[in-house]
Amino acid sequence: MIDYVLIISKKHPESRWRMNGDDYSGLEWLSDEPKPTKKELESHWDEVQKEAQIERVRKNRAIAFREEADPLAMKWQRGEIEKQVWLDKIEEIRERFPKPE
Repeated sequence: MIDYVLIISKKHPESRWRMNGDDYSGLEWLSDEPKPTKKELESHWDEVQKEAQIERVRKNRAIAFREEADPLAMKWQRGEIEKQVWLDKIEEIRERFPKPE
């Protein structure tokens, strides 16, 4: 299902609009510029989906690095663990949250 709200939010961030429901027919355009057609919005769907997926991966990795890898880096710096333990955790996080291709 195409997420028109996501597409409009990404491709028309300065525009004013309202959405009633999930379908294009519920889009009420309040901005002065012309309302994008359903076809125009749908043409951006693959790109917006990929951008959203990349952003989710970035956020998930950032949280995991902060909560899991950073404490190990501190332990390594204090000499409490081997550097490889920290590097292995970094690789495990990257594998858990792979970058979309």
